[in-house]
Amino acid sequence: LEASLPDGSGFESIDVKPLEIKGGEEEGLITTTSIHFQARVPPEEKVKNVKSMIKDELDGEINFSRSVPGVMISPRTELARSFRSAAREVTGRARMVRKTGTCDMNRYSEAWDAQMVTYGPGNSEFDHTPEEKIDLEDFNSSIKVLNRVIECFKS
Repeated sequence: LEASLPDGSGFESIDVKPLEIKGGEEEGLITTTSIHFQARVPPEEKVKNVKSMIKDELDGEINFSRSVPGVMISPRTELARSFRSAAREVTGRARMVRKTGTCDMNRYSEAWDAQMVTYGPGNSEFDHTPEEKIDLEDFNSSIKVLNRVIECFKS
């Protein structure tokens, strides 16, 4: 299946990850295998197109439990500029990262017409891994950054 889906690099690629495989379940003379997987769909790709590609590639019954479309927000919004400016003031650096995966922004961006950013302390390369951690200094700095951003929009 993976070789048949459009390939890109990192953020632009469709990533398929198996989560659970159950095999050997017998119903009379039929033995079934089920695979529960998730596919990360980049923002420029339509979820319905990926579902169609998956159905075309696989035989058997296919059920999709939920869909969360990808989202990419412009780094040129007033809110994004405020975060970069505040981060530079507090820490001396501001680094933007294009993250794959799903967060609240994926859901909220569909429902709200509002500027959005995802921001937080720590090294995002270690998100959701055993090495994930946040240094207290980074945590305290992130609070200062958030306070500066709030000050920018108070008036």
